[in-house]
Amino acid sequence: MLGVVNRASMVNKLSAVNKRIKCLILIGFVLLLGACVSVPEKEASWSSAWPPESLFEAAYEAELDNQAVQSADNYMRWIRRFYQGWTFYSEGWDWLTDRVLVGIDDDAQRQQITQHMYSMGMRISREWAKSSDHRVINTRHLLVWGEALKLSAARDQELWLAVKVSADIDRLLAFELDPSMIKSSRYYADSVPAVDSDELDDFDI
Repeated sequence: MLGVVNRASMVNKLSAVNKRIKCLILIGFVLLLGACVSVPEKEASWSSAWPPESLFEAAYEAELDNQAVQSADNYMRWIRRFYQGWTFYSEGWDWLTDRVLVGIDDDAQRQQITQHMYSMGMRISREWAKSSDHRVINTRHLLVWGEALKLSAARDQELWLAVKVSADIDRLLAFELDPSMIKSSRYYADSVPAVDSDELDDFDI
């Protein structure tokens, strides 16, 4: 009988130890997450490869409804994040542009695609950087386009894809294309689909 009691006591002690360990792990995770969030984000200087800063400032000033819920500093921070990437989205537009151009040897074609990437980045970022309730381009669209552009580079179809995505951006901004139509299969039927749901956007602001 005493042996049974001792075994039961041992089980209870082990259970208590396990709970304490789990609790410590959870606390450690929360502290680590808090540290990541609290570390000040390094502000990048404005790159000469980006459109003029004044262009985005004017875009912000033109959106009175968005100004009511988003500061100019916050808007410009998201513009920078779009181009340079950030903690939770490391592949920014600068990185993607380099990836698309890396295999292009023809100077004329390289210049064409560079211009398309510049123009697309400008139009996408000034819309995406707005508050979630006031934009038609969301993070899911960025993921879909990013994967499609990388795939186009692997298939030597960079210019074709850039023209197609550029047209879709214009139609989205003109409210001629439903945002839900932007899916991986729209560009490559055999591609691995990116997140194709508009319900969740990890970069809502």
